[in-house]
Amino acid sequence: LWTVLIHQYLGDTALHFSLRQKRLNCVYMLLLLGANPNIANAKSQTGTMLCQTIYGQTYENMKYDARRKLVNVTKGEQLQSLP
Repeated sequence: LWTVLIHQYLGDTALHFSLRQKRLNCVYMLLLLGANPNIANAKSQTGTMLCQTIYGQTYENMKYDARRKLVNVTKGEQLQSLP
């Protein structure tokens, strides 16, 4: 609910905030949980655009890195439950 209110009043999604604050673990978790990178904020910036401008990577590459990082810290029996 709070992310909807933030987007509604400030124009940013949780993904926008995480990318701008360079909270890479938060970005990874949001990407893996299915955050929509195509929602534009008040400045018409999408998460996809911020991935490129802030990290110099495409959204798809960052999502791949997120999964790879999560696999490295996940116990073997939990791997099947990963998104």
